[in-house]
Amino acid sequence: MLLGAYTLAQLTWFLISPDSSIDMSDDMIAGTAVVVRKQVATDMVDVNRLKNWKLFGTVNAKPVEIKKPKPVQTAPETTLRLELKGVFLADADADSTAIIAEKGKEGSLFRVGER
Repeated sequence: MLLGAYTLAQLTWFLISPDSSIDMSDDMIAGTAVVVRKQVATDMVDVNRLKNWKLFGTVNAKPVEIKKPKPVQTAPETTLRLELKGVFLADADADSTAIIAEKGKEGSLFRVGER
């Protein structure tokens, strides 16, 4: 268990340190990796490019305002034998459509406001 933790720690340091390499010696056969410091080309990792990715956001950035969803309208009760087969939402409400069918029959495509 301790040997596994040590090996994992060595591997972690190897991965985060760009100027390290693993020495494949007899110690590797025994189950441990020896990390040896070596000079590696500096263009291997472009730190400035990584900083520009802003992986964790930006300092003092204004929070993004999230739009609240529109309230859901429920359909009135009916005795019609209709099934809602599908709904297609578009950015503009007028472009949204739905497939509605009588029970057991093929559906038709309707736009908002169509009858």
